Amino acid sequence: MADFGLTPEGFNKKRQDDIIEDVNAGYKTAYGDNFNVDPETPEGQIIGVLSGALASLWDAADENYQCINPSSATGKCLSDVVQYNGITRKPALPSTVVLRLFGLIGTLIPSGAIISVNDTGEQFKTLVDAVIQAPSGSVDVNAASVKTGPIIGVLATIQTIFTPITGWASANNFSDAVLGSNIETDEELRLRRQNSITTNAISIFDAQIAAILALDGVSTLTLLENDTDSVDGDGLPPHSTEAIVQGGDDGEIALTIWNNKSTGIFTHSDGPGATTIAILDTQGISHDINLTRPEDKIINVIVNVTQIGGYPGNGDDLIKQNIVDYSQGFLVTGRGFNAGGDIINSELYTPVNLIPGHTIDSILIAIDPTVPVSSVDIAIAIREASLFQIANITVNS
Repeated sequence: MADFGLTPEGFNKKRQDDIIEDVNAGYKTAYGDNFNVDPETPEGQIIGVLSGALASLWDAADENYQCINPSSATGKCLSDVVQYNGITRKPALPSTVVLRLFGLIGTLIPSGAIISVNDTGEQFKTLVDAVIQAPSGSVDVNAASVKTGPIIGVLATIQTIFTPITGWASANNFSDAVLGSNIETDEELRLRRQNSITTNAISIFDAQIAAILALDGVSTLTLLENDTDSVDGDGLPPHSTEAIVQGGDDGEIALTIWNNKSTGIFTHSDGPGATTIAILDTQGISHDINLTRPEDKIINVIVNVTQIGGYPGNGDDLIKQNIVDYSQGFLVTGRGFNAGGDIINSELYTPVNLIPGHTIDSILIAIDPTVPVSSVDIAIAIREASLFQIANITVNS
């Protein structure tokens, strides 16, 4: 007979069929082998109801057992168990943008005023009260999408006033919205937890990687190290490290580097994204911590497809959005183009082929402002990051 409950191999859940078998055996032990426990009998009906309730209790016990294992826990259980590793599930965040509001000088635009994207109707709300200023008759104000997640707001498209206010004439955005994010999935959280385990590793280098990646908003990290006595091929001075980071707060990243780096190791930064932050130690002494923000390289894309039936009416727009989402790692978990990662042309077939009803004739790519004429892969330097934007993607169908 099988062992149920906690066993040396783990938790073995008793299923309803097993419970019915046990209860039937109990009835026959008490009333004899000829006692009728067929499901159609009153006794069989009682056994069915009782076994269902007991099976629910076994399910609950099994779920409780699985909650202690990060590899099998899900939802709230996984959110709780990863806290033992000093991390929490990343929340859903809205997209953000700076809007310029135009109108009569002195007009108050209250916090929460809503402006929507012309084509999609997605809404953004102002985050603070703003007063239209002289002499320009305008004011810049921070805004966030009403819904969380990667809400698209392409340059000069967030213009439709949804909250009418006397004296407020128009609105516009002079840059793309910074995309928000969906709540971290169980799969993503498990992977980040696995990476964070190295926080307690012997290697200071690995611990520094884990600590920076655990910061809110950090999307990618490349940590370079030169442990030689001469400048290395990446331009790092002797005995130095360089953190090339996308996302996150400069101050939090710098403090994390300071708290995790070896004593006496110089922090290097290079290129247009070189950033220096002063950190005070416990004695009140200031130390310069250097980090590098990768330089964005806007990628122009031309997708040529032939429709074969079943192609959506908005298929061109869906392909554009899929390419942007794929590049940022939103479309396929574990796939995308990280900082310093080359653009492999064939990878772009994945997001395009997720839209039905077409065959791909060609996908051409180039770094802006070059017009794409080739499908050759694009090399991205270690201190650069590719940036895909809807405005720079053309689909010919």
